[in-house]
Amino acid sequence: KQENARAEIQSLIDFCTNAALSAEKENEHENTTSRTTLIIKKADTEFIFNYRTAAFDSIKVRNCEILDKPIAFNFMRAPTDNDSQRGDWFRAHLNDYETKILSISTSENEDNIIITVKQAFGWNINAPFLYGTVIYTITKDGKLSVSFDFTATNKLRILPRLGIRLFLKKNFDTAEYFGYGPNESYIDKHQSSYAGKFTANVKEMYEPYIKPQENSSHYGCRYVKITSSTNESTPNIIFTGDEGKNISFNFSQYTQEELYSKRHNFELKKCSSNVLCIDYKMAGVGSNSCGPVLAPKYRLELPQIKGTININLV
Repeated sequence: KQENARAEIQSLIDFCTNAALSAEKENEHENTTSRTTLIIKKADTEFIFNYRTAAFDSIKVRNCEILDKPIAFNFMRAPTDNDSQRGDWFRAHLNDYETKILSISTSENEDNIIITVKQAFGWNINAPFLYGTVIYTITKDGKLSVSFDFTATNKLRILPRLGIRLFLKKNFDTAEYFGYGPNESYIDKHQSSYAGKFTANVKEMYEPYIKPQENSSHYGCRYVKITSSTNESTPNIIFTGDEGKNISFNFSQYTQEELYSKRHNFELKKCSSNVLCIDYKMAGVGSNSCGPVLAPKYRLELPQIKGTININLV
C-alpha cells in the first residue's frame, strides 16, 4: 500500500510539473479580451471563457443567453437509500470541491479554437480526488466539445457520476431524448423502461420519494435535446457522447444539494434555474447495503476515465 501511495503521489507531482512547463511555452490567444476572460464568436454563438475558473461563464446563441451559472463538472449525486458509500463521497468533497487550475493554453486549428486545461479537483488544502486534462474545442459552426482524460486518486472506490451540470434559464423547460424512458432508468435499473424517443417537460421529470434522493435520470441516450415550450425562437441545445457511445441525463427543478440536504419531500424548494446534468456515465444505484456489491460493469472504471460530451447549439 505504501508503494502504491508513493507511486500515486509521484504521478501527481509529475503531472503538475509537466503542466507548469507546458504553460510557460504557450502564449495567450489573440482573441483574449482581458487577463481574465476569452470571448469567442463562431457563427451566431458567443462563448465567454473565464481563465480564473477554467469554465464558461456565458454562452449566447443569437444574443440569447442560455446559462444562469457557469458550466461545471459534476461528480456527485444525491445519495439513494442504497448508497452506503456516501460517506466516502462527502469526505472526498465531491459535493463542494474546488477546482485547482494548473495550466491553461489556447490554440487555433482549421478554424477551431482549442482550450486545453490541466486541473485537479479537491477541497481546500487536501489532496485532489481527481486530476487530469480537459480539452474544449469550439468549431467554426459554433459547436462545443468537452473532452477529458482524468485520473482518480485512492480517495475514491466508486465514483457516482462524471459529467457536466448546467443551470439553464427557466424558458428551457422541455427535454427530447432517445433513450430509456419514460420512467427513470439507470445502467442497472431499467426493466420498467424501454428504448425510444420521448419528450417531457421538466415539471414531469421528478420522482417524489419521501426521502429526497437521486431520481429521474435516463440511461442509454443517443442524444438529448433541450428546448422551450413557450418560445419557438429559443435556441435548441443538443447533447451527444462519443461516436457510438450513449450518455445519461437528469433534468430537474431541484439541485442535488437541495435533495440531499432535506429529509422529506415536502421540504424541497425549487431552484431559480432548470438544472440539467449531462453524464458521460452514471454509476448504478445498487449496492451491498442489502445485497451484493455493485458489479464492476455498472461502475465508472477507475482510476483512468476518458470521454467526450458534445454540445450543439442551433
